Amino acid sequence: NDYVYYAAYSPDGKQLAFTANWGKPFAHLFVAPVKDGVLGKLKAYVGVRGCDLAWRPDGLRLAIVQRGDDCGSDEGQLALIDPKKPAELEILRPGGSPAWAPGNVGKQ
Repeated sequence: NDYVYYAAYSPDGKQLAFTANWGKPFAHLFVAPVKDGVLGKLKAYVGVRGCDLAWRPDGLRLAIVQRGDDCGSDEGQLALIDPKKPAELEILRPGGSPAWAPGNVGKQ
């Protein structure tokens, strides 16, 4: 019963972020480098629960929606994460979509 819930390539195509329940009973973030279409070593961010996600257009942060363990329950909350500083998860608001609108890089 291991699932990948959502996945997104970084804007430059050099990273793949995805949420999965691999090794845990809840969905959380993974990021892997990508080179020539091949995934490198995965980094699991067990402390960053999440479901749908999207890279910011500059590739520095991810917007991620945090919902129930199986990504199918409540409205959840929208958060931002810098994969280089996962402990600094920033909760933005309840609910929402991880999509970025054109022209809002760096704005929240």
